[in-house]
Amino acid sequence: MDVNSRTIEYRIAKRGLAPEKSGLIRLSLLAIEVGVTRQALRYRASKGDFKVTPWGHCPCVKPAEARKVRAMYAHPKQADYAGWLPSQAAADAIGASQARLFRLTTKHPDKLAGIRWVRAQGQGGFALLFCPADLPELNRRFGRRALPRRYAGLHTAPQFTDLIGVSDSRVFKWVKAGAPHREDLYGRYWFDLYAVRVWLASGVIRPRDLMAVLARMDAALPARAA
Repeated sequence: MDVNSRTIEYRIAKRGLAPEKSGLIRLSLLAIEVGVTRQALRYRASKGDFKVTPWGHCPCVKPAEARKVRAMYAHPKQADYAGWLPSQAAADAIGASQARLFRLTTKHPDKLAGIRWVRAQGQGGFALLFCPADLPELNRRFGRRALPRRYAGLHTAPQFTDLIGVSDSRVFKWVKAGAPHREDLYGRYWFDLYAVRVWLASGVIRPRDLMAVLARMDAALPARAA
């Protein structure tokens, strides 16, 4: 029998019934309490994190199981950190990868001493948030400026693709074909715009829009020199 949640709630209210009289807590109300979706709780229940007790067609939990759920989501709420930067935005701002920030918070949190960050709970799950006021210090330690001098004047793959107007996958194909680049300790590719322009002009590969790509590179080179 396929009955949606609104129908269940309507029938419960109409008949004056309530699972609370049996000492149960509705899953929908518990989801609102902990700040996640009902589907998220159903997923956690399917993984065996807690047990759902059906009350007719209404999914409920016993008080002991509800305590388990509250403990799972006893984290700061994302709504309480308005204005803080998600990990992807923080990574983009300092020229690092999101994966690197994630590794720092999970494996080397001591290296983030003095930098305010939090693992907050949102509707879609957990999110890493960084205080924007600490972004300069985050950049000094882990950003592009913290790299050795040999990377000065080079561009990361996202910066390079934005600069010349091509896709990431296309640039990685160029790397496989022998395009000049450097790879740092964190697996990021760095490109010298002029060196790649010379390599493309040599005819090693000949994409259909080669002349247009070279023209965009030529337009970007004066800005780089400045």
